[in-house]
Amino acid sequence: MNGLKIDDVQAAVERMGVAKASDVAKEMNKALKGLAKKEKTCAGGQIIKRESAQTTLVTLVALFTSTVVVTNAVSGNLIHVGPFLFVAGTLSYPLTFLLTDIISECFGKKRAQRAVWLGFIAQVISVAFIFGVMQFSSATEEMGEAFRQVFAPVARIVVASMVAYVVAQSVDVAVFHRIKAKTGGKWLWLRNNVATIIAQSVDTALFVAIAFIGVLSPGELMAMFTGQYLAKVILAAADTPFCYLGVFIAQKYMDPWRKL
Repeated sequence: MNGLKIDDVQAAVERMGVAKASDVAKEMNKALKGLAKKEKTCAGGQIIKRESAQTTLVTLVALFTSTVVVTNAVSGNLIHVGPFLFVAGTLSYPLTFLLTDIISECFGKKRAQRAVWLGFIAQVISVAFIFGVMQFSSATEEMGEAFRQVFAPVARIVVASMVAYVVAQSVDVAVFHRIKAKTGGKWLWLRNNVATIIAQSVDTALFVAIAFIGVLSPGELMAMFTGQYLAKVILAAADTPFCYLGVFIAQKYMDPWRKL
């Protein structure tokens, strides 16, 4: 151009203290590679955190459903604690409310309600398998009789357990989130306890009424309801520190999950 050579331009640029064009290109390329590497590292970190959040949720749901199945399996046994009459599942059932509260707090109402329905499906599958196995002959009559006595659920108790479960767990999730909204996310201990206490009253009343009205005397029904409900309230209050601990552990991984 007008007799101006590239070498002359390059010399002029160098005299201005600017690197050669080729060096500039190299530096730009190096910078772009560094930026790409940084973005890749950040993306990898997000993937790891997302997988950790998924693992946490799956673990909580697995614990929840297994506890539901175990509770349902042992609820055919009545035990005495002092003057009170308990269904054996009373001892393990409060753990399910603790787990739904942790899921609700960390992963939201929608996923907590899904966990409730997964627990219901797990109960249906376990009961179906138990009834199916009972259709086969046992190796000995004594073994078969022992199995039936332990695992054969009375249809009325199964219905009572499932109805009480679905209604009470849904009440727990709904009340928990209503209180959370009213308090602006503060006071976890309040929504944990109030939601569980209300839901447990619903659960106990429905289960006792459906399973044992007409089977037990009014006095025995009242003793069963009172004993079970008091035990559940005490256990609900005792699980508050564990609720905080569970939420603390799960919240370490929940931020990327909320963005999904």
